[in-house]
Amino acid sequence: MKEKAKMLQPHTYLYGQTDLHIHFIVDSNERHYVIFDKLKNEWRCDCKWWTLKNTECSHIMACKLKLVELSENE
Repeated sequence: MKEKAKMLQPHTYLYGQTDLHIHFIVDSNERHYVIFDKLKNEWRCDCKWWTLKNTECSHIMACKLKLVELSENE
């Protein structure tokens, strides 16, 4: 799953941010929306994997990689 996340990272975009959430779009074959809840320190994704298994998916991993990339570019 880490390899898929690395492939998805270039297609991962920071969509918006509030005091409570960070919103991402992962746009490859299908578009997925990922939200990080800052208060709960929890990730959510609208993909089938996360919805059924409630475990970290490749879209969430790609968003984590994107956050690292953005912090390195500051």
